[in-house]
Amino acid sequence: MKKIKFVVLCILVVFSILIAKEETGREIMEKVENRNTGDDQVAEMTMTLIKSSGRKRVRKVEVWQKDYGENDKSLMRFLEPADVRGTGFLIWEHKGKDDDQWLYLPAFKKVRRISSKEKEKSFMGTDFSYEDLGSHNLDDYNYTLLKSETFDDQDCYVVESVPKPGKKKSYKKTISWIRKDIFLAIKIDFYDKKGKFLKRLHATNIEKIDGIWTVKVMEMENVQRKHRTILELENVRYNIGLKKHFFTERNLIKE
Repeated sequence: MKKIKFVVLCILVVFSILIAKEETGREIMEKVENRNTGDDQVAEMTMTLIKSSGRKRVRKVEVWQKDYGENDKSLMRFLEPADVRGTGFLIWEHKGKDDDQWLYLPAFKKVRRISSKEKEKSFMGTDFSYEDLGSHNLDDYNYTLLKSETFDDQDCYVVESVPKPGKKKSYKKTISWIRKDIFLAIKIDFYDKKGKFLKRLHATNIEKIDGIWTVKVMEMENVQRKHRTILELENVRYNIGLKKHFFTERNLIKE
């Protein structure tokens, strides 16, 4: 009888340790935020916009990004087709406050700053908003680990993110599927301000490039608009030594 009690006690102790070690939603999202993405990155992007009818529009884009610790910067420049060639988009991320974003439209020869009110709008007709393309301050949200489940044959944490009271965001909540092995989001469901399912981001073709796990294909499907946007990265390179002055308004208007 004593042996049985001892075995039961051992099982309870081990179980309590496992529960104590289970990561919280906040801890999981911190690991997502802090995963290695290199000092800088350069890539070529194919952006495909698909209507419900199946009609497609294809754009070619160059992308540059540099890690400044808590203040990353990125630049996108459209190469083709002709109607968007030369369009540029610059982001300066800031910890604890809203990003700075600028859009250059060559037809007007003018740089336009994106206001906070505009960040929920569509970026260049895609299913990504300006907010989607920027950074997300971890302290602006409450996180709940909902469960663990398999998605795309990968063991995932499922984490709900809800904006804290007083934080103005485009979505009432998001639910993210985070791979447990590399802490990378491979699916995110977005819910509009009324709590209705709005759109889904699906990340595929995940490869290790220069020692860094890289998503090469992202598809955002807006179920309310019945529209999709696919982003495909090619010729991805890391740690090439981009200079600080590269991410400036002056370089943004370079056509």
